[in-house]
Amino acid sequence: MEDSIVNILANDNYIIVNRSLIKELGLKETIILGELASEYNYYKKTKELDEDGYFYSTIENIENNTSLSSYEQKKCLDNLSKRGLIDVILKGIPAKRHIKINASQIINLFTNGLETSFQKIKKLDCEKLGTNSNNINNNKNNKKEIYKERFVKPTIEEIEEYCKERNNDIDAVMFYNFYESKDWFIGKNKIKNWKSCIITWERNRKQNVKQDIELPSWYDKEVETQTLSQEEQNEMEKLLEDFK
Repeated sequence: MEDSIVNILANDNYIIVNRSLIKELGLKETIILGELASEYNYYKKTKELDEDGYFYSTIENIENNTSLSSYEQKKCLDNLSKRGLIDVILKGIPAKRHIKINASQIINLFTNGLETSFQKIKKLDCEKLGTNSNNINNNKNNKKEIYKERFVKPTIEEIEEYCKERNNDIDAVMFYNFYESKDWFIGKNKIKNWKSCIITWERNRKQNVKQDIELPSWYDKEVETQTLSQEEQNEMEKLLEDFK
């Protein structure tokens, strides 16, 4: 299990970094940890690990493989050591830097620390998604409000006043009730200007008004006021119908 986690982190001929590990440790720390895992694998194969699992690691070798300076290496190693992921000691004469990877701590980091990070990321993603959903809903509501502002339903008094201005004799109550029954829609479209509808009604009324019929010279309008028999009424209606 411990060797497996070290193999996952090993860089070999290229640098591999885990995004979640970067968020947890930092980019340079993650690169250093991967490089140390590669060195561990090398010394394990050559059987040069000491009995406690320490291996010799030079500043020059890590700088050559990662381009990190000695100062950057020291800073990263200190951070990793504080997290308990590695142990750094000086051994031998002259004293040389030896490092041990604490695989068990790395396992705990993956199973606990990174899991917490994943949960945080997931929570942030959910919050972001919720924010986006709210923004979408707000935009829809704003569009609805803008749409509503395009048309304001008139009162009967306003209709009467406008009809008086135009002198069209349109029944304001009839007009109001007609469009109120249709929820102020014309077909599938919401009315945008009710005054335009008034003008349309005027035009339609003019087209539908019957022209006065020019009656024949022999027709006496006074007959309309007289009481006629049914036979006479039928005959008069027939004459007028033929004349039309």
